[in-house]
Amino acid sequence: MERMSIEFIRGSLVSIHHGKKGVGHVVLDWNGIGLRCFMSSPQMTQCTRNEEICLFISSVMKDSEWTLYGFLKVEERDFFEKLTHVSGIGPKTALSLLGAFPSHKLASLIAQEDVSSITSVPGIGKKSAQRLVVELKGVLPTLEIESTDSLDAVQALIRLGYKETHAQRMVHEVLEKQPQIALGELIRKALLLSMSQGNPSPSIPSTKSHAPPNRG
Repeated sequence: MERMSIEFIRGSLVSIHHGKKGVGHVVLDWNGIGLRCFMSSPQMTQCTRNEEICLFISSVMKDSEWTLYGFLKVEERDFFEKLTHVSGIGPKTALSLLGAFPSHKLASLIAQEDVSSITSVPGIGKKSAQRLVVELKGVLPTLEIESTDSLDAVQALIRLGYKETHAQRMVHEVLEKQPQIALGELIRKALLLSMSQGNPSPSIPSTKSHAPPNRG
């Protein structure tokens, strides 16, 4: 399977379609083109129709057809691609795994060689679970793990009224340029970045003046 080099797609979320085995898809309006992106059900619950969304993309070509898999966090996308590199684990199966377990939980199960829990996911047999353990046990710790500071920064923006997906995107964009930034500065720069894109905090009242009512 070959992969097309798309890092992310940003556009308006047109529709959400929940499927079976923890996998569904969304339709994204990207410059007037409707793109279908498959996602895990837990991630789709964080999405809202008619709002702008940024999805980190893994694209797979099979039988001359491109299929897009979307993720709200780059770490989730990278984890997904690690899973699909395991023999016998295809994209839909990998997405089912991430639909059943958060990535940090699945990494923990693999590290603990908990084959029984992994095989609880539909479509994952004992041999597939054992291959996941053998091939990924020493690899997953090298994956980027979301820092406490980034989680705290996202929560700070949410408390100011931003949607979680927007807060995550702003924090990620700041961290891409300054990975060692301190928490306070991370929050400040994420706010400034959001405001520079025309998205002031919903909790900050408008500064526009209003004329007093005409009582005459």
